[in-house]
Amino acid sequence: MVGALIGLAIGIPYAWLAIIPLGIEWPLQVPVLPVGVVVLVLAALTAGAGLLSARRAARVSPVAALHSIQ
Repeated sequence: MVGALIGLAIGIPYAWLAIIPLGIEWPLQVPVLPVGVVVLVLAALTAGAGLLSARRAARVSPVAALHSIQ
């Protein structure tokens, strides 16, 4: 979530700066709903991937996990 918010905070002004040299006089419009949906879906997928690996790691004892590293 932090990476997405930082990316949006940096990306939107850079997009605006990239439009200026093209001579386009349009106001910058950010599609808030689609961007918000994408951020939430990606956050859910990231959390799901983290939960799957955490569940697998919780099944192994720490001694066995350290022993398997060679």
